[in-house]
Amino acid sequence: MDASIHLNYEYINENEIDDELKCVICKQPLEDPVSLSICNHTFCKQCIQIWLYGNQTCPICRQNIRHGFERNNQSFKQSLYVPINTRIVLNQIDRLL
Repeated sequence: MDASIHLNYEYINENEIDDELKCVICKQPLEDPVSLSICNHTFCKQCIQIWLYGNQTCPICRQNIRHGFERNNQSFKQSLYVPINTRIVLNQIDRLL
C-alpha cells in the first residue's frame, strides 16, 4: 500500500481524502489552513504565502487580490487571509482514517 505522511497523519489511501480538504497548490491535505478574505478560497498558509510572492490573484478564481482590498479600503497585509477553524478540518480528516 502506498502511504504518504503529512500533518503527522498517515494516509493509507490518499485518494479517499475529499478534494475539499486538499490544497489546490500542493495537492496535499490542508496544513495550517487559511482562507483568502476576498473570495473565501482555502489553502495551506505556507502555500498561499509563497504563491502570493509571485502572483496577485487567487489560484482558483484568479480574482485580483490587491484590487479588492484597494476597493474596500482595507489594509492588504492585515486582512489578506483569515484562519479557518482548523479543528473542523482535522475532524473531517480524522473521519477518513
